[in-house]
Amino acid sequence: MSFSLRQGLLWVVVAAAGCRGTVPEQVFTKPAPPEVPAAPSEPSGAWVPSPATSPSPYLIDHTAIVRVSADATTSREDSISSHLAARFVTEAGGRFRGHIAAFEVRGPGQPMGTPAGVVFPITFSGSITASGVVRSMEPDTLPECRSAVNAATLASRDLWMRLPDTLRIGTKWTDSTTATSCRDGVLLALTVSRAYRVTAAEGRGQDAVLLVSRTQRLRATGTGTQWGEAVRVEGAGDGEMALRLSASTGAVLDAVGRSTLTLSFVSARRRQRVDQATVTRIAAAK
Repeated sequence: MSFSLRQGLLWVVVAAAGCRGTVPEQVFTKPAPPEVPAAPSEPSGAWVPSPATSPSPYLIDHTAIVRVSADATTSREDSISSHLAARFVTEAGGRFRGHIAAFEVRGPGQPMGTPAGVVFPITFSGSITASGVVRSMEPDTLPECRSAVNAATLASRDLWMRLPDTLRIGTKWTDSTTATSCRDGVLLALTVSRAYRVTAAEGRGQDAVLLVSRTQRLRATGTGTQWGEAVRVEGAGDGEMALRLSASTGAVLDAVGRSTLTLSFVSARRRQRVDQATVTRIAAAK
């Protein structure tokens, strides 16, 4: 018996993509001699973003290296990637909505292509409470095992963000997300907790670009049946992401980061361990 994981890990790639990026570190130097023009002082003050009212286009790419070990005796390593083209906006009050125009994936030995059963456009919406909890995700009546559609929606999750009303260098906030996904009969519950911090700014006033670091922790649990046997799944992961935000609207301009995830699939006769390392890149499309 073997668990069918090779094609079932795509949703994990997009659901677990957090990031492990870095933000440029500030360097302080002695005052320059009088004859040398002084360097511009670091931006200071506060920014009050006014959320946009119309969606902006984004391109989101995930690339993962996945190692599957069976019963601690055999293992294989695969590369999985996805590409998403979407329009997205977070409006006043934490309401967000998106429109997915394209979603392609590439599995081991396969060309990039749209997963079976995915029909465009895919529209979704939701809200984030003032305490940072994602609620009212729509459509929320998708069959539990329409994992390809769920994966396409979850691929945009790094854009789901509600900012504090006022931002300063050093401002911190948190949010959390829960979601479900299913593959090969195993229904998985995902819980993601994220923490943000404004670390620096480029430029001044409402034209400034804010640099934000984000850390993430993820837990996954689930049960199901594969090959006639009950299967239990447990997993955990973490990551970091470096984001650049518009000070005027709070919209993401671009982001990059890395994450890791480990999943254990256990049945009466078999154990498999999945170790995944993911790189995520987000760019505002022209």
